[in-house]
Amino acid sequence: MARAGAGAADPRREDGAVWLPAELEPYRAALTAGERPVVRLSADLSRRPQPWQSRVGGVPYWPQDEAWPMSREADPRPLVFLAQLNLAELNAKGYWPELPRQGLLQFFILNTDLYGADFDRDWAESIGHRVIYRPEVRQDMAGLRREIVQPQLSEHSLGLDDLEGFETPFKQWPTEVALTALPDTEPVSGSDALSHALLKLPDNYWEDDDASEKLSALYETFPAGHKLGGYPNFTQSDPRQPDGEWVLLFQLDSDPRLGLMWGDVGIGNFFIRPDDLKNLDFSRVAYHWDCS
Repeated sequence: MARAGAGAADPRREDGAVWLPAELEPYRAALTAGERPVVRLSADLSRRPQPWQSRVGGVPYWPQDEAWPMSREADPRPLVFLAQLNLAELNAKGYWPELPRQGLLQFFILNTDLYGADFDRDWAESIGHRVIYRPEVRQDMAGLRREIVQPQLSEHSLGLDDLEGFETPFKQWPTEVALTALPDTEPVSGSDALSHALLKLPDNYWEDDDASEKLSALYETFPAGHKLGGYPNFTQSDPRQPDGEWVLLFQLDSDPRLGLMWGDVGIGNFFIRPDDLKNLDFSRVAYHWDCS
């Protein structure tokens, strides 16, 4: 199914309930019972973010006296800054109760033709990324880095501003883009492994026209987009087990309006185990992306 990239929030009826097409009405109770808190994120091109604010691209909040984040390879390489989320902006009222209400989450990936992923490894064991949590943030420009560390350029160029040779999801990317938030809840997505159980789909659902129509309706009703929490979206398939322990931490979708593209209109996801989230341990966050 063709995708346009980041889209609108899920639809709501006038009474606030999720709108569902006729094919999914019989599953309303199951879908709504499984709703999860989500903070939907969208780009705000009307302002330039401060170093400590939520953003995609640009220069992260990074003290000058701290070493730049590196890959976890035997021969470490500098990582590329992807995004940063200020939880005091996005979760101050505890929309996602398990997530801290302050601090910064920062996401970095390796500059490779696979954007730091290693498909020869188990998906949850990628070493080409890092997620850093800063519990305290000083809103003060003094002592902060104002330029990025340029990693070794790859042989392919996707055009990250004037830094040709970067192999990242950014194409013709503005210097930095602020993020705004919309708290919400959402049912399971059509590409989440849990959806098959909720819709009681047969194992060979792709051979069953009725089952395929239900799954397609779920795909189309709840688009992907950028978000903190909620259910993940995939263009291929969910790498997790249906009864697995990983939950979505952060999703960054392709966004043609801004020149952000994971391969062929793909989606990037970061997952965390609930116990790690409870302990504020972001060192074991897993990273995955796919495209059509």
